[in-house]
Amino acid sequence: MKLSNAAAIFSTLMFLNILTLYAQYPSSIQINGGIIAPGSSSEGPTAVLQYSHPINDDFYWYISVGYSSWDKYKVTFQEDYSIVQSKKFFETYAADGHKLIPVNFGGKIVLRELKELVSFFTAEIGYSHLSYNNYKNQKIINPETDRILDYSIDPDSREKINENLFGIGLGIELLHPMSKNINLHFLFKVNSYFNSDYYKFYNSRAIYYNYLVGVSYYL
Repeated sequence: MKLSNAAAIFSTLMFLNILTLYAQYPSSIQINGGIIAPGSSSEGPTAVLQYSHPINDDFYWYISVGYSSWDKYKVTFQEDYSIVQSKKFFETYAADGHKLIPVNFGGKIVLRELKELVSFFTAEIGYSHLSYNNYKNQKIINPETDRILDYSIDPDSREKINENLFGIGLGIELLHPMSKNINLHFLFKVNSYFNSDYYKFYNSRAIYYNYLVGVSYYL
């Protein structure tokens, strides 16, 4: 047998084997919606479209794209007590109008499988585009007493920020079969980003909590 013929037969067998695996383990499309709660910020809506495919009975890989939005990143300023200064803490915000578009590649492994419920541990890595308005804050002072009355943003300091971020995510997912082809999902994920110019990886502003409910359909 010629080497080229052997290679052709081997390639055909491998292709048939891949087709058999895909037939044995069907792919699924999943739509998730819920709430995103970034650290030190207001909450907002989030939605994720995900394509998943099982490698075997216990491990799945997936790719997902999402969209999230929320309003204010909250900050607190502290002043020292004095004869004229009775209020010590002032709450305001330093950014608003956040929009996040993530694209992630990940995997999930079965933790426990019951008759009506399957639990997974998920891990992912990916790229996200984040845009928001950034502001400087200014003190509001009583000119007669020099007492600090409040802190507020300086509208003239508004700066539009666009960031390309890379990060990781970990989570827990619960799956409940509803029919032969349709499943109900409950997810909790924590994502964090490495390379922002405005905060560090370990800063609370870099951490995003996601609470999601979704439906998947086997293709």
